[in-house]
Amino acid sequence: MRMAAAGALACAPAVSCVAAPAQARPQAVIAFLPPGPGETRPLLEELAARGMAIGMTSPTVGGLKARQMGLDMSQGTRIPTRLYSGPIGSLRLRGGHLSGWALALRRAEEAPGDLKPGLLASTIEQTGARVGFGGDRSRWSIAPIVAANRNGGVSPLQAGDNLAVVALAPGAAGLRQLDRLLAARAEDDFVYAVRAPYGMKLRLLPSGVAGAGIKGQLRSATTRRNGLIAAIDVAPTVLRALGIAVPDDMQGEPIEGRGVADAKAVEELAGRLSVVTARRPHALFWLAGAGLALLAVLQLAAGERGVRAAVRTAALAALWLPGVALLSAALEPSRIVEPALLGVGAVALGALTDRLVRWPLALAVPAAVVFAAHAVDLVRGSPLIAASLAGPNPAGGARFFGIGNELEVILSVSVLIGTGAALAGWPSEAAAADPVAAAPDRHPRRAAIAFAVTAVVAAGIMGAGRLGADVGAVITLAAGGAAAVIASLPNKPSRRAIVVAVAAPVVAIGALILLDVVTGGGAHLTRSVLHAHGSGDLADIVRRRFTGSFSTLANVGWAIAFTVALAVIVWLAARRRQLLSGLPRALAAGLIGAWFATVVGAISNDSSPLILVIGVILLLLATGYARSRPRTGTRPARQLA
Repeated sequence: MRMAAAGALACAPAVSCVAAPAQARPQAVIAFLPPGPGETRPLLEELAARGMAIGMTSPTVGGLKARQMGLDMSQGTRIPTRLYSGPIGSLRLRGGHLSGWALALRRAEEAPGDLKPGLLASTIEQTGARVGFGGDRSRWSIAPIVAANRNGGVSPLQAGDNLAVVALAPGAAGLRQLDRLLAARAEDDFVYAVRAPYGMKLRLLPSGVAGAGIKGQLRSATTRRNGLIAAIDVAPTVLRALGIAVPDDMQGEPIEGRGVADAKAVEELAGRLSVVTARRPHALFWLAGAGLALLAVLQLAAGERGVRAAVRTAALAALWLPGVALLSAALEPSRIVEPALLGVGAVALGALTDRLVRWPLALAVPAAVVFAAHAVDLVRGSPLIAASLAGPNPAGGARFFGIGNELEVILSVSVLIGTGAALAGWPSEAAAADPVAAAPDRHPRRAAIAFAVTAVVAAGIMGAGRLGADVGAVITLAAGGAAAVIASLPNKPSRRAIVVAVAAPVVAIGALILLDVVTGGGAHLTRSVLHAHGSGDLADIVRRRFTGSFSTLANVGWAIAFTVALAVIVWLAARRRQLLSGLPRALAAGLIGAWFATVVGAISNDSSPLILVIGVILLLLATGYARSRPRTGTRPARQLA
C-alpha cells in the first residue's frame, strides 16, 4: 500500500478511497497531531520512539497565530505578523474551496513582501501531481490551508495523491494513525508530523520527520540550530522529496538531520529558548537596582567622588552585561538566579574594572572581551548567543542564530567607544602618568587607521553570512566607523572625506554581498538581492524594513520611549562641544562614531525604536564615564575617585 492511500484510510473517515498501486514518484505527508486523551509521554519522545528525526518547529514570526502558520507553510515564506494590514479571516473549508481566501490573497499582496499563499499546492499541481486534504474540517484546523492552491481550492484526499495534508485524530488515536502512515511509507517517501497549533500557546511546536537521509535532530539553513526548524522549511522539503524544483519565491530551506534523536536535549533547548524574552525585564531590573544601590553606598562613603565612581561603574556594567549573559546562557540558571546574576554580576565587574584599570582605558576592556567572546561563539555556530538574554529571540521566529538587533547596537557602539578609549588611554613611555597627554593625538592618522580597521573587522564578523549574518551591523559600523575616522583627524574634513564617509555604508553592503557569495554564507540579504525580480522586489525589502521598524510605535510605552530617546539624541548633538570639551581626541571620536552608529542603525534597521533607545542609553552612560574622570590621577585606583 502506498503512503497516500494509507493516509487517506487512516486519517479521513469522511473520505472513501481504495489503496492504489505504487507509483514512480515519491509521496509526502504533512500531518497535524492535536493533543488529546491517551497520551502518556511527551510528543517528542513518541516521535523518536517511532524512528523519526525530531525537533521543534517555529510556527510564525511573532506571536503564535495558527492560521498564519498555515498560510506561511503554504507559501514557503513569512514576514512578521505585525506587518500585515489586517486580520486573516476565518478561512473555513466549504465544499472544495476555502471561504475568505480572496481576503488572504489581498492581505498578502498588500504586505511588504513577495507572499503567495497556496504556492506549495499550485507548484505540485503544475507538474501534473495531486494534493489532497483529509481529516478534521473544523474551523480550527489549518490543514486545509496548507493543502490549498493559489485559487483557494482544496481537493479531498484520494489514494495516490502525491502530497497528503491530514489532520489526525487527537491524542493516542492520532498516534495510531501516524503509525499506519509510517508503516506504509516507502524508502523515498516523506512524512512530517507536527503538534497542531490550534488551541496551543506554545511558541515552538514538537515535530518529527521520516524521510530519506533525515536522521537525528531536525535542522535547516534557516535556523542553523540542531533541534529547530521553521514552518516555512516544510514546503521546499516536500518539493525536494517529490523531485520538483523549488520556486524562488520560497525562502524556506530544506530540512536536514544532525546528531541523534535525543528528545530530552530538544526539550531542554525549547525550554531555554522559551524563557529568553520573559527574563529580560527582570535582568534589567536587577541591573538598575544593583547600580542604584552602589550609587547610594558610594555617595554616602565619598560624596561627589563616589558619585563619579558610580557613574563610571554603570557605564562599564552596561558594556559587561552581554558578556555576563553569555555566561548565564552556558550555566542556564533558574528564573530567579539568572536575572540576579546578570544585574549584580555586571555591576560587580564594572566596579572591579574601574578599580583596576586606568581611565579611560577601562572602557576598552569590556568592549574587547565581550566582542571577542561573541566572535568565538559565532564561529561555533552561536549556541550561547541564541540562548543569551542579550541575544536574538529564536522562540519568536525572527532570528535563530547570530547577531540580533539588541546585540547589534550594543556591540557596534561598544566597539567604537572601546576603540576610542583604547587609543586615548594606552600609555606612552613619555607620558604614562597622564592619559590626555598619552593619547595619540600627535599621530591622528594612526587613530584614523585604527578606527577604520576595527570597524571593518567587527562588521565582517557580525555581518558575514557564515557568522553573525547581521546586515544592519555592517551599515551601522560603516557609518559609525567613518564618522570616527573623520573626527579623529585634527583638520576639518575635506569634501572627498565626507563623500567617502557617506558612501561607506553602501560600499560595506556591496562588500558583504560579495563576501557572502564567495564563501557561500547564504545570508538573507544576499538571497533577497540575488533572487529579486526587479526594483519592485527590492522596494518591498526596503518597505518591509521601514514598516516593521515603526510598527512598534503603536504601543504607547514604546512611543514614549522612542520620543524621549529621540530628544536625547538631538540634545547630545546640540551639546557636543560642551560634552566633548577637554576629552582626548580619540575618545571623543569614539563617542562621535557611536552617535552616528546609533542614528544610522536606527534608520536602516527594522527595529528603530529598540535600537535608538539602547544606543542612547549606552551613549549617555559612556558620556557620563568620559566626564567622570578620576581627580586623583590615572594610576589603577586603590581608593575611590
